[in-house]
Amino acid sequence: MLDAYSFDIDRENSLQTYEKIKSIFSRILNRLGIEFTINSADSDKIGGSVSEEFVARFDNSTIEIAHIFYLGTIYSESGDLYIQLSTGERVPVHMGCYGTSLTRLIPVLIYQNTTSSGLIWSAVITPFDVEIIQAIPDEEIVNKSRNLEDFLQKRGYRVLLDDRDEKYGVKIKDAEMLGAPYFIIVGKKYHRGYIELRDRRNNQVLYVP
Repeated sequence: MLDAYSFDIDRENSLQTYEKIKSIFSRILNRLGIEFTINSADSDKIGGSVSEEFVARFDNSTIEIAHIFYLGTIYSESGDLYIQLSTGERVPVHMGCYGTSLTRLIPVLIYQNTTSSGLIWSAVITPFDVEIIQAIPDEEIVNKSRNLEDFLQKRGYRVLLDDRDEKYGVKIKDAEMLGAPYFIIVGKKYHRGYIELRDRRNNQVLYVP
């Protein structure tokens, strides 16, 4: 769980902070590529006069992934949290609290980024930009795969090379679960002068000389 709290001198400033953090949460979720809506919600036991929840599509339903509250002075008054103004008057601090659940974000990301061809991470969070799949244990193909890995890494790409002694079908299935947005397949076509580049997000295949 990621929690944040805000403390302001009055309601107006506190609600401005509330809107700023609401905007920050929205930008984070948009950058992650999560589809979500923001709904008014009951403050329930936490209290406060304003409450909204961020709800994401998940498993043919929806799930709350973040919640924000304008608490007002409920907790500052009970906890004796006051500030003294320049006039000498003591006033209770206006508070807000904001939370998002990392343990919910991860399964939502997996669910929303899984297609008929497996998991496809967005560019922002993928651990690998591209996975190179060495399709057959041919010496020339092994060398080409390693050269490609070195070439791409030197240009700043995060690369995973699957050079295991496994069948091609096993490698493809494993790659689809790992979720790199691009595959480079070095196989039989390499002997005809081509490697296969798959753009998984856009479902495109290119044969590159």
